[in-house]
Amino acid sequence: MSRMTRLAAMLFALGFATLQPYFGQQAGTVPAGTGYDTANRCYAVVLGVLVWLCVLLRRHISGAAATLSVGAAATATAGVALEFWIGPLQDRPLSADAQRAGLPNSAIWWGSNAGFWAFAAAAIVLAVTTIVWGAQAGRRGTLPRSVTLALGLTGPLVVVNFGLTNFGPVVAGAGGVLLAGSWLFAALRVGERRGAAQDEQLTQHL
Repeated sequence: MSRMTRLAAMLFALGFATLQPYFGQQAGTVPAGTGYDTANRCYAVVLGVLVWLCVLLRRHISGAAATLSVGAAATATAGVALEFWIGPLQDRPLSADAQRAGLPNSAIWWGSNAGFWAFAAAAIVLAVTTIVWGAQAGRRGTLPRSVTLALGLTGPLVVVNFGLTNFGPVVAGAGGVLLAGSWLFAALRVGERRGAAQDEQLTQHL
């Protein structure tokens, strides 16, 4: 696990853990809070970091599961970006805005629903493929155990955490800490081992 991969893992973990409580605060009300669109725009950025992390991990172990995981993460990111980055530039409301304004579904911009379903479908695929990918990496020994565990948990916890945003900031935040914690532990664990190996090499040269 390279320094770049560890950096991506830590950025993803910190971004997810920071955003999740705010996401839960905005999504946990009916209608959604006024900051719901902002939360989703930030979520697209966090998912973009996940794509970067998956691309870096794929260098260590490739295959169908790795490729599908990268594609699913990218599709999920594109779906959220379509709705919440491109959507505000349109002259029709997004689904949450229409709900707050009491407008009918026919008034919603088509990309709002398309973006959501693209994200939902991709997240389900990601939930399966990261489990397979992590298991393959564990069997082949190409990644440390802490990394394979975090990788296997990523897809399922992305799906679970999205659902937890409907239950308020505390519950959503707790779910976010679980996913973030697995990657922070993996990154720090690998960093400690790398540091110990470098110290041992230095000692041998002295």
